[in-house]
Formats: sequence, C-alpha cells, structure tokens
Amino acid sequence: MARYFSGQAILDIGYRGGDPNAEPITEHAIGVELDYPGYDGVHLPFPDDSQDTVLAAHVLEPIVDYKPVLRDWLRVLKLGGHMVIMLPPRDLYERLPDLPSRWNGDHKHHQRGRTGFATRKRRRLRSIGSINRSITPCASI
Repeated sequence: MARYFSGQAILDIGYRGGDPNAEPITEHAIGVELDYPGYDGVHLPFPDDSQDTVLAAHVLEPIVDYKPVLRDWLRVLKLGGHMVIMLPPRDLYERLPDLPSRWNGDHKHHQRGRTGFATRKRRRLRSIGSINRSITPCASI
C-alpha cells in the first residue's frame, strides 16, 4: 500500500464517506468533498499532471455518467502516478448479476470478481478523451 501513497501530492476524493470526523488517507493528502472550493463533483480545481495519487474509495457507485469524472481524475494525475478506485464487491452481501443492489438502490457500479471494474472499464478508460495513461488493475492494496 505504501507505494500508492508515498507521493507528496495525493487527492483523497470523498474521504469523509458521511463521517464528519474522517480524515484523508495520509497526513499530507488533500481531502476533497463536494464542498471543496472550486469542485463541482466532476472537475477538480487542480492543475494538469499535478497529483501522484488519486484515491476514490466508494465514490463511483452513485455516479451515473462516470466518464467525465474519471477523465478529470486522469487529467490531474501525473504520468506514472496511481489512481486507486475502490468499489464494493458484488458478492459482498448478495449475488445479483446486475444492479441495483437490494442493499443500496443508489449504486450504479460494483466490482465484479477480484478486478472486475478495472478489467471491464480499462479499455474505456484509455479512450476517455486524449489522456493516455497506463491502467493496471490490482485485486487489493
């Protein structure tokens, strides 16, 4: 896990997760919520190629049109940087082949298998605009 969060420029998007006392993943990470100045839920107020890591833990589930969001996360990510996206595993509570979850009807995405989201979306991510980044799925960090 240390290799993903060893840089000095880390964004922890959605770090609160509903907990007003939550803190970003590391002491030098910037926690970004919808109330962050200049952030509209899609466009991050950070320069291109400025972040070593973009972390989004359980943020994409309710987003219907995730492509513009991912495009902007990729925009701020430095070449060689890390994008860490965590989604709840489909089989954590139930074995439904499709969404919505009976536990949370607001979820639009979930992880299929060990690296399902990244594997399914990898080709699509590479084609999201003109940003070219290497995307490697990892089962766990």
